[in-house]
Amino acid sequence: MWELDDLQEVRQHLLLLEQLVNEKALLIVDPSLAIRMKAIELACTGNPKSGYPELSDSLYHALAIVNDAVFVTNDSKHVAKVNRFGHVKKLADFQKVFERIV
Repeated sequence: MWELDDLQEVRQHLLLLEQLVNEKALLIVDPSLAIRMKAIELACTGNPKSGYPELSDSLYHALAIVNDAVFVTNDSKHVAKVNRFGHVKKLADFQKVFERIV
């Protein structure tokens, strides 16, 4: 059960997000139908034995796919399940690429 202190902390974080949106420092994307459908396709990848990708990860990954970007995650299980779709990198691999650029 939530305690009042926890809810106050959540409220503070939500207010900060709202402030960032109002200052146009943060853009909140409402997923389009294309993003949602791609996310469902990703989330259905896998099998009962190894499991399925989390829908939240699948939404971020779908956003990257639709926008020709890369979803960087520390979840190696997600990468293993959906690597065939591309547009996904393990955080450890991404850091190696970034280090070569800098």
